[in-house]
Amino acid sequence: MQARHIDNGYRLTYYAEQSIVCCIECGTVGKVENEHQYRIESERKVWCAKFVCKHCQLSLVKNEDQADWVGQCNLIGDCPCSFCGTQLTANEEIISSYKQALPSTIAIDCSNCGKTNTVPVERANKYQRYDARLAIDADFGFLFSYKYPADLAKFGHLIRTI
Repeated sequence: MQARHIDNGYRLTYYAEQSIVCCIECGTVGKVENEHQYRIESERKVWCAKFVCKHCQLSLVKNEDQADWVGQCNLIGDCPCSFCGTQLTANEEIISSYKQALPSTIAIDCSNCGKTNTVPVERANKYQRYDARLAIDADFGFLFSYKYPADLAKFGHLIRTI
């Protein structure tokens, strides 16, 4: 008897072999190619993905060693208030992390004493701001191409070139 499927929180597009996305650099339509690679020495499955834009040559890779992310990300951090000692927690959403210098500190007002403190922050986890409800690619954070208004000439070109 086959075991039941356990929902691990990923939507079906996470397991797609190809995703049609819009390049964040030039806005043209491209594809993310995904593949499983089996590591014999460790006997485990590794999910790899790559994106190369045919228009602007933007190249991104996701594998064991490297995980490029161009979508939204969260910055998190915590430290005690320098005036009263209350624990402060920073959680700030950055709209896009592509070609944007992320701040290393965030100014937060203490809820106890009202003084402004500087909290050191760092990027959250590897899937920076992946939300299954958003129309984004799970590997790099690109917007799916169907997120934009339909243009038949654009999709006709897509079918011929991809």
